[in-house]
Amino acid sequence: MEEDIGKLTEKQQEFVRTVELIDLGRFMNSFIWNGLGRPPSNRQSIFKAFIAKSVYNCPTTKVLIEILKSSSSLRRLCGWEYHKQIPSESTFGRAFESFAKADVPTRLKLGSKGKTMQWKGYKLHIDTVWRYSS
Repeated sequence: MEEDIGKLTEKQQEFVRTVELIDLGRFMNSFIWNGLGRPPSNRQSIFKAFIAKSVYNCPTTKVLIEILKSSSSLRRLCGWEYHKQIPSESTFGRAFESFAKADVPTRLKLGSKGKTMQWKGYKLHIDTVWRYSS
């Protein structure tokens, strides 16, 4: 990975370790496009970005987007090659809403057999704010 992206910072290494702890495929299967309407943005990349938001202690999604635009390494770790591929703040909001409706935050605490897991070391806490404006 470091050959493609370059030397990872300590925060980037923490991000990679956190993503590796989560079996993303287990959660992303329910977000496959059904062929109706406009295809959604890559939910796996957005989910990784929400993990980065937690690791980097970003207070808002807007701050997260700015960090992703300025850091090509982190952007590529999330799954976007170019800064123009990063979704808008509203797209992040819609993705977060779909993650919440699918109960993804609760399922992060369960193992592959549906039982509560315990481990020693780091814990992931995701704190987000949903804004609705009409």
